[in-house]
Amino acid sequence: MDLVDRDLEREIHAALRRLPAPRAPHSLAPRVMQAVVAASATREGWRQWPLAWQLLGLVAACCTAAALALAIPLTADWMASLPAARAAAALWQTFIAPIATPVLVLTAVMFAASALLVAALKHVAWEGQESSHP
Repeated sequence: MDLVDRDLEREIHAALRRLPAPRAPHSLAPRVMQAVVAASATREGWRQWPLAWQLLGLVAACCTAAALALAIPLTADWMASLPAARAAAALWQTFIAPIATPVLVLTAVMFAASALLVAALKHVAWEGQESSHP
């Protein structure tokens, strides 16, 4: 029975290979482009807000930034007085800080290399495919 199943599988595979590749209808690309334009036209951003709401949002963002700028030094001073924070700082300076900078530099270099590789592959692989289609 296993031999019969394999023969049937080969026959089905060969029949499917002989079928023509499915093609998208000619009207698909214009409809997709219309949908993209319609979606981008309905997207509302900060610039479409009324002026009063824009000013209120700007004031709220500035107040939040000022509060953070004032709170961070106060919190740092308060945390520095805690024994657990001093112990954590000692552990950081002893064990983590010596390897943190090299690891960060290595990560940045690998990120840059990956970005350059993707750019090169995009230029080599995908550019040739776009020019072959009408």
